[in-house]
Amino acid sequence: MSIVAPSFIEHVKYELAEHKAFLEANTSYKKRRSNVATDKAKLELLKTAYEGMKVDYDYVFTKEEFKWYNAIDSYKINDMFSDAWDDFLLRNPDLNIRDVVTCEVEKSINCKNPSLGHVNYYCEDCDKVFTVAFTCKSKFCTSCGIKYQMDRALSISEKLIDCIHRHAVFTIPEELRIYFRTVPKLVDVLFKAVEDTLLYMFNEINKSKNFVPGIILTLHTFGRDLKWNPHIHALVTEGGSAKNPAHTLDSWRIVTHFNYTFLRKSFQKTLLDRMKEALKEVISPKGYSNFKRLVNTLYRKYTDGFYVRAEPDYRDGKGAVKYLIRYFNRPAMASSRILFYDGDYVVYYYQRHEDDLYVMRKVHVDEFIKMLIIHIPEKNFKMLRYAGIYASNSKCPLVILLQKKLSSLCISIMRQKANWRDRIIANFNRDPLICPHCKKRLEFLDYYIAPRAG
Repeated sequence: MSIVAPSFIEHVKYELAEHKAFLEANTSYKKRRSNVATDKAKLELLKTAYEGMKVDYDYVFTKEEFKWYNAIDSYKINDMFSDAWDDFLLRNPDLNIRDVVTCEVEKSINCKNPSLGHVNYYCEDCDKVFTVAFTCKSKFCTSCGIKYQMDRALSISEKLIDCIHRHAVFTIPEELRIYFRTVPKLVDVLFKAVEDTLLYMFNEINKSKNFVPGIILTLHTFGRDLKWNPHIHALVTEGGSAKNPAHTLDSWRIVTHFNYTFLRKSFQKTLLDRMKEALKEVISPKGYSNFKRLVNTLYRKYTDGFYVRAEPDYRDGKGAVKYLIRYFNRPAMASSRILFYDGDYVVYYYQRHEDDLYVMRKVHVDEFIKMLIIHIPEKNFKMLRYAGIYASNSKCPLVILLQKKLSSLCISIMRQKANWRDRIIANFNRDPLICPHCKKRLEFLDYYIAPRAG
């Protein structure tokens, strides 16, 4: 349910305006207390507003209206789970929580816990010991997940050949989402359906040579509102190589026109056919009959096919790599989207695709946890896959001849800079191996790794 809440907006705007007028009229107070006073007053007003919100309602704002609600406090997802996870388990004893969920959540809760492992560094001048705790390495952790995302983007960038890449999104209709929740193997079907659709489109361009593009696929199981919405993001070369080309660049064909109608209808048929084949083996006869009826309904409802977005964006090498970091293997939610948490309720926001309006929602912490943990994949599940000439089993000799987007020297430098120290310097403008007091280099002292249970 979505509502525009003018009273909610006007209340906070009025209070903030009154406070701003007070500071302007009392310049000495503003000079003496400045940011601290302003931030504290705003935080108290926002806290009152958030506590007065209705639960499970969507409060909709324009960009100008929403800027009033940028929270000052920082609410980290790991800290929220640390605070609420045990109580969540007690309140939901009948919830079928997967083992991998328990493992990943507990790892993220204990991220940077020195008692589980750390390294000690020593400053001779200050005679002080500095401890650096180990991270959890979990993809569910918002901090470690970003690191994994950057590492994966670097690995992918080594494969990219020197051509424009197009970002495409393949989305399934809402009626099919429940099947992907209850039958995990269908996710593999979704990957294969997207791959087959793209390969088929390129093959239709010239059937005699069977042009094959380079394809990188990644799975997202979440939408901006965190609801279960499995879809595939694909990075596709705007060109393809003949399947068995001579060792010459003449075998590469540039393709700039992606036929949306063809993609939508082909994706619809390929996915539904593969789903029927897969579900026949795993669901009851009655359930399978219901699914076949649903298929007929979907063909009538979606006469133009399922939604596929593949608008041209013309990204060069650096642009393609940045795009990878933005879309590939990212955590379901950033901590910055959490506006308020009081131990019982969470207020978070997202920006809607269809109209770019900001939506603020208040939910119980148990519901918030459920929305996040359903997106934790099974152990060793491949969220990122290669197809076409990027596939590991590709026999296309042209890939070796095509110039890579990033030179080997550039890749080597990027790998050298991908260590924890250089990333802290780049992101936080501080060197973790330099003493914050005397600015001398710290020396390695010792390390500790907690013994594993059992």
